[in-house]
Amino acid sequence: MPSITIYYEEESDVAYFKLSDNPIAYSKVLNDVTWADYASDETIIGVQLFNASTKIPLLKRERVETELVLA
Repeated sequence: MPSITIYYEEESDVAYFKLSDNPIAYSKVLNDVTWADYASDETIIGVQLFNASTKIPLLKRERVETELVLA
């Protein structure tokens, strides 16, 4: 069953959504606050969100390191 692991670094206000344990082949800047990491087969394996607390206010309330299971 696929899962998403979310890491949040409060000091830098960056959230990382890890979609896979595959190694990162390359990264692509999607816009000024979002980068995507890709595997060699071009699947997205992670997304980095800068200024994350402005997009996800819950992040400012507590340190987040959790796993969400997708059904």
